[in-house]
Amino acid sequence: MDLFKNIIPFLNPFGVIAFLVSGIFISLFFGLSKRNQIKIFIFVLVQILLAGAFFINIYSYNIYGEFSSNLFTSGIFETAATGFILLSAIISFAVIFICNRKNDNFIKTVMIFLFAVISSVIIIISKNFTSFFIGTGCFLTAFFALTTLLNEDLVTIYNENTVKGRDLIIQRNISAAIIRFFIVCLLFLILLFFGFSILYGATDVKNFLQLFENIQSGGINIIFSLIIISISFYIYFGIFPFQAPYIGFVNKTEISSLYVLWFLYFPAGILSILKFTPIILILNKNLKAGEYILYVLLVTIFISSVCSAIAGFKTKSLRKTLGYLFTLLLSGYFVNLLMLLNGFIKEDNLNWLNIFNLAYFAVCFLPVVFIFSFIENAVKKDHVNNLKSLFYKNKIVGIFLIIIIFSLIGVPGFFSYPARKYYFDTIIDILNSKTGSLTVLNGWLVMTIIIIYMISIAAVSIRLLIILFLKEKKENDIQDKLDFPKAFYVLLGVFAAFILFSGIIGLLETLNPAVSLFGSRITDSAIFIKNLK
Repeated sequence: MDLFKNIIPFLNPFGVIAFLVSGIFISLFFGLSKRNQIKIFIFVLVQILLAGAFFINIYSYNIYGEFSSNLFTSGIFETAATGFILLSAIISFAVIFICNRKNDNFIKTVMIFLFAVISSVIIIISKNFTSFFIGTGCFLTAFFALTTLLNEDLVTIYNENTVKGRDLIIQRNISAAIIRFFIVCLLFLILLFFGFSILYGATDVKNFLQLFENIQSGGINIIFSLIIISISFYIYFGIFPFQAPYIGFVNKTEISSLYVLWFLYFPAGILSILKFTPIILILNKNLKAGEYILYVLLVTIFISSVCSAIAGFKTKSLRKTLGYLFTLLLSGYFVNLLMLLNGFIKEDNLNWLNIFNLAYFAVCFLPVVFIFSFIENAVKKDHVNNLKSLFYKNKIVGIFLIIIIFSLIGVPGFFSYPARKYYFDTIIDILNSKTGSLTVLNGWLVMTIIIIYMISIAAVSIRLLIILFLKEKKENDIQDKLDFPKAFYVLLGVFAAFILFSGIIGLLETLNPAVSLFGSRITDSAIFIKNLK
């Protein structure tokens, strides 16, 4: 028992990495095997290891609490972020297995996938600049290698009925799309390294915590480095007008690589940029720096919201719709930071709002990806018209999608409403001339940006809602009824039940915290509401 207690400190956060590394070592013994039974064994093993890592991540934090060393740190946010990455990895790996199990390089793909997940965990828990930068570089390298292997069957075409010249054109287009995307990632890494170099030169510190303590001595160099780092992340996320490589990647690549893109690449970027939040909080205390940060956030939210809403409203592609919707969800992190910097929420609440956004992404965006990708595979066409008559072809899935869309919008009684209420309250405060630390003009600008952000999400979501009820002409219907596997109904039912339950509990807690049943408070499970107060 004493030995177990001595081991526990090392489980947080290294237990997660140990589980995943063991999967890589075990896979090495079967790296050259092409047998289907071995592939199934590796799939089951890796899923068990990912689930075990998810459990040990939470268990070790509950027992030991926060962890900190020279290179790494772990607290409540790191624990939640690691859990989110592992949950995304479980789902992404299931899709990879379904779509790529016949690939001869499947086991190699598994090892690279686990390495990418390990790298993303290192990004989350890194405290030192070196470990953070190395984790980011390893993650991008693994992501490029992984997407290349996942699209190998598309690049190498074995169709005797097609013209050879057409094969070469398709191969060239897919390869070029992946390479262009990787060049963007490389540019991000170069700019990030340049920004970190300026940070190190200006402050002579090597980790984030020391930087927070010594940032005021850096002067203008700190601001310049943050500008460079901001540009690098702007490129990383492919925010307008840097969307061309991302759109090419989405259009050309195989469906399983899109799951890796949405559930590993983009979340890793979100969790990376959140590490700079304390630096921004300190800089915000300086009047000139605070003005700069305010307007940068306003412009960023405006561009990402408006451009994504317009593009998402006009596009005919389901894949692009998901991409633009994701960009809108990303803007929510900047909106949270904007409210914090200007006194509308407390600093202690920011982590919980960001954790809520991770849960919002998993609960609301994830099932939309499931539904869209399944319909695309069934219809064999990436077009938004695939959603037409979905409510009439399959009422169960149609109802589930309606519930999810209502939660995306933030309708009261659904999962996202408690967090959305903070935006409504901020708007009301500004209308009542309670502008926090802002001037009246800046207060109105913040209110306008928040309204634009909420309208943008609502516009794209309502468009999808309308298409669900549009009836196609009989001759244009590919099939009268769209059948889903039974496991799919169960999965979507779990998401829908959680959205409704948490939404109702949150609404009751918001309206009347004293609601009780048989002597127990109904709203005791409204954890986010309680921690955001």
